[in-house]
Amino acid sequence: MNRFNASCFFTLLILTPAVVSANDVVPENETEEEGSKFDSESGWEGTVGLVYQYNVEQSDLDTESESEITPAFDITYRSGKWSAGTDGLAYGPLSIDWDKNVTYEFYTATDESVLSGLTLSATLGPDLGRDANDPVEGLDEIPSGTLFSLSSSYEINDALSMGVDVERSFSDSKSVVVSGGLYASIPLSERAVLDLSTTTSWANDEHMQAYYGVSSTESVRTDLAEHSASSGLSSTGIEASFSYSLNEHWGVNLGASYSRLQGDAANSPLVSGDTDSSLSLGVGYQF
Repeated sequence: MNRFNASCFFTLLILTPAVVSANDVVPENETEEEGSKFDSESGWEGTVGLVYQYNVEQSDLDTESESEITPAFDITYRSGKWSAGTDGLAYGPLSIDWDKNVTYEFYTATDESVLSGLTLSATLGPDLGRDANDPVEGLDEIPSGTLFSLSSSYEINDALSMGVDVERSFSDSKSVVVSGGLYASIPLSERAVLDLSTTTSWANDEHMQAYYGVSSTESVRTDLAEHSASSGLSSTGIEASFSYSLNEHWGVNLGASYSRLQGDAANSPLVSGDTDSSLSLGVGYQF
């Protein structure tokens, strides 16, 4: 229900490429062939590992706390502008992921441009809506449809960037969600990186009422209190990740996230609490 599901962010953290590339840690007397076997321009790339994750989710009617250990893997084949892997298919600036989202990066400023660091993209994909009687019997269905979003990112410097995403649903809900955030990647050493981010989301009346409101009819059917949800801030969140490359192949990652519903979303009878949080620890092997 909450569009900013912070716990999902860390599921595949260990799939992030190692902090230090293979060429950075190969001794100088190694041959060029040995040092370039992880060439990102062509050939296979992959990481496999295990992730321990502890989640506490309250942005639904039932609070869920779970602890689990899951396998994680990321395998990609690149050849020229083509790439195919666990993230989907891509050719140059056009990509299609396995959730049927089609993204086209239609503008990237050159280094010489006054807008250097700016990237604009558009995504078209499915809007899953909400099944009837979810999360409790008596709630109306939110019809599925098409979701369109425009995204922009701006690299302020080597360590800091910002981004804005405007998402519009073309289902009956006609919801609009605007999200913005700051993202920092801070090298702590040749082997260690600290990644930090903060995100804020705003939603219009249609989105808030559809996902967090309870109509008078629904109130009678469900025994939930009637609730009118109007436009405003819907959630804020922070995330942190520490990655450390042990050697050429092995790396570890520690992550944490916290998000909080805001305004009428936080006061909705459709949520048991207004926070989601997650902790994760992962170890991975890059080949």
